[in-house]
Amino acid sequence: MKPTDSKGKGTLHALLVHSGNVHLPRLLQTHQRVTDGCQLSNSEINFMKDVCKVTGSMQILMNEYPDYHDFVARYISLIREITGMALANEMHMMSNSHGTFGQS
Repeated sequence: MKPTDSKGKGTLHALLVHSGNVHLPRLLQTHQRVTDGCQLSNSEINFMKDVCKVTGSMQILMNEYPDYHDFVARYISLIREITGMALANEMHMMSNSHGTFGQS
């Protein structure tokens, strides 16, 4: 194994451990909030941006280490689900507020 291979695998492993231990619990809380119809707060939006940056790094490394493909794919699926529901919640709130705008 080349030194760069072990370094890349170590980096991916560190990203996965951090993502699983730190990001995943908050992602699951955020998922529950958007499932309940809540909008994302500014801190949650910033958190999601950070998670997406880390996920981009994981995707690049994942292509070289298919052992981690399943975890990363599920992680990305959760992020997509959260962002999709958050967008739907935003659209719903916007359509409700526009529907009543100017009415007495």
